[in-house]
Amino acid sequence: MFYLMLFPSTGLKAQVNETTVFQTEIGLRGRWQTGNLNQLGLIPSAQLLVEASKFSISINSSYQYLKVDGFNPVNDFWNFALFKANPKHTLHPILAANIGFARSYKINKSYTIGIGMGYNLRNKSSKDFVEMGVIAGYMDLEYENEKPHKSASFGLLLSTSFPIGENLHISNNLKTYHSSKDHTFWGGSNQIMLHYQLKENLSLNISQDLVFNNQNAGGIEKLNTLMLFGLQYRYTKNLNRSK
Repeated sequence: MFYLMLFPSTGLKAQVNETTVFQTEIGLRGRWQTGNLNQLGLIPSAQLLVEASKFSISINSSYQYLKVDGFNPVNDFWNFALFKANPKHTLHPILAANIGFARSYKINKSYTIGIGMGYNLRNKSSKDFVEMGVIAGYMDLEYENEKPHKSASFGLLLSTSFPIGENLHISNNLKTYHSSKDHTFWGGSNQIMLHYQLKENLSLNISQDLVFNNQNAGGIEKLNTLMLFGLQYRYTKNLNRSK
């Protein structure tokens, strides 16, 4: 014997909680540079991350200042912003911008902006991932006493992180630019950083930065290295909302 039972619809939908993560990081590091300069200085830095299921926005800023005998060989300020749509997907659209100036490289102004695609090769956690991206857009780079170089451009992005212990992980960030107007006008930066978690929100890090510009102002080396070491504090806030 079979029974057919009908249940009236209540018109209610199950609520799903979505989490938006707000994360800020503030760091203070020392620096040791070889190439143009052999000096020791301090670098304050800040990072903002807003992440949800459908998008993420990260902004990284750093400022470097050094005064030697009344002369400022270092007065550098850089901002890198990255927007991702559907960041958890294997392929996802990205928008990237890098804006700043650098007295130590005789750069009056520099900005690149472009759109492209990101590819998650590995995405296990915030400390265990491999992501690469390709962007195409526009660049405007002006060295001291030279005409600005304005051109369509493209660039490559590569970010990786791997845990090597319970409180230890290593990360790598590569950014490049390539001018479509002049094939010799290209360069990039790469940072390898070792992170040691002292407490839940406090970490010690040591990094090695490589900066290469194939075209430079007079008297500037093509390749510069920068050793950074210091502390970083992280604050995270999770906001839950129903949808």
